[in-house]
Amino acid sequence: MCEVRGGKLGVRAGSRIEAVLTLIQSVDDWRGALWEGRGGFVAKAALGLLKGGAGKTNGAAGAAAGLADPAFLAKLGGFDAVLRTVVTDGPAGDWSIAFKLGPGEIPAQATTTVSIHHDDAAALARRELRPLEAFLAGRIGVAGNLMFAMQLQALAVGVAKSRSDAT
Repeated sequence: MCEVRGGKLGVRAGSRIEAVLTLIQSVDDWRGALWEGRGGFVAKAALGLLKGGAGKTNGAAGAAAGLADPAFLAKLGGFDAVLRTVVTDGPAGDWSIAFKLGPGEIPAQATTTVSIHHDDAAALARRELRPLEAFLAGRIGVAGNLMFAMQLQALAVGVAKSRSDAT
C-alpha cells in the first residue's frame, strides 16, 4: 500500500481495504498506458485531481509532489465511491481507469462513469476544450451519480484555490 508521510510518498504492507485511494484498471489497459501511450491525458487529469487542481507535473517528482497533499487525500477518504473514466475510439481502442475513493471494499459497479471520445479527451488535455462546455455539448457523458462527480470537482477546485491563496 502506498502512503504519504511527512509529504513523501512511500510503500508499506497493509490491506487495500484501508486505502483512501485505490487505482482500478485491467491488465490490458495498464499495459496500454505503460507501453502503448494510451490514456496519457487521463493520467495527467487524474494527477491534477490528486493535486487538488489541474497543475502541470514533471515526471515522477511531479507525481510524488501531487500525491503529497495529505489534506486533499484526507478529504478523499471521506468518500465511499468509485469514479470510472472511459476514453472511447482511440487509436488502440477504448481505454479505462477507475479510482475507489475512501476505504472499504471495491463495489462491482462504479458510482459514476465519465465517458469521452479520445479526440475530445486530447483537446481537454491541451486546454483547447473546457470541461463544462464539453459536458453541456454532450461531448462528455456522465452515467450514475452526477452529484458525486460534481462534489469531487468542487473539492479539487477548492483545494487548488486554497493553494493559490497560500502563495
